[in-house]
Amino acid sequence: MLKLITLNAIIEYIENNLENIQINTKQLVDYSGFSRRYIQLLFKEHVGISIGKYIQLRRASRAAVLLKLTNIPLA
Repeated sequence: MLKLITLNAIIEYIENNLENIQINTKQLVDYSGFSRRYIQLLFKEHVGISIGKYIQLRRASRAAVLLKLTNIPLA
């Protein structure tokens, strides 16, 4: 139960800050209070991909949505 609460909090942190800051594992360690290795294993176990890959995919998804739904120039 604690694992899922921790995982959900980390995912929420990533989603809330994805566009505002450059998120890295150290920030997630500082935010969660758990070790880098623990959160990497937790993420891989429950999400199926690494934290870095997840962040990369979420950025790409948000960029695609913005390109599709807004008139913001690519540059």
